[in-house]
Amino acid sequence: MELHGGNIYDKSVNLDFSISVNPFGLPEKVRKEAFRGVEMAEHYPDIHYTALRKSIREYFGITGSEVALGNGATELIYTLVHVKRPRRALIIGPTFIEYERALETEGCKYEYFMTKEEEGFELKREILDYLEENEFDMLFLCNPNNPTGKLVKRGLLREMIELCERKSITFMIDECFMSFVKKEADHSYMWNHKGFRHLVILRAFTKTFAMPGLRLGYAVSEDTD
Repeated sequence: MELHGGNIYDKSVNLDFSISVNPFGLPEKVRKEAFRGVEMAEHYPDIHYTALRKSIREYFGITGSEVALGNGATELIYTLVHVKRPRRALIIGPTFIEYERALETEGCKYEYFMTKEEEGFELKREILDYLEENEFDMLFLCNPNNPTGKLVKRGLLREMIELCERKSITFMIDECFMSFVKKEADHSYMWNHKGFRHLVILRAFTKTFAMPGLRLGYAVSEDTD
């Protein structure tokens, strides 16, 4: 069963509503840089991603924290799970299927904390009690969520981050759709992750720049190990 969208290769597809990318398409500047990359294909790439890491750090004002690059955001999800080897994880749902798939590759037991359609899929404060009363090694949250588009209230998200820090729960916040949000910096933790060693912020260029075929994701965390 095909659960992930974007497979146009064995189907006749005119409009693909299974993927959520910028409807204006690939920006011309990105297209030109992609062609420039092809022209440099006779050389080995910079394995340290020096220029890209520098640009990401400068954009978000990051000093000291590690920036991890991946073959899209999905690879970084699997990499985090592989490195951390969690025994029990919690996923805030309904959401992106790859969190579940990544956990399954490591034999991790996981469960869902489901938001309710009748409540507009809004995450409530009950999540704090659930995290407090149960033992988890890892927590996944997509913010804004895929597929509901809901943002978690900033005060609640801060409490979740602090609780995870206190209980040593690796907390991955998937912000791959955050660039579409008005006043992005008011909701994102890319600018406010300092001091939280168990927090991992995930992003990708895929959605914003309509470039799912050019795999480029990144994550930021103070956990440089």
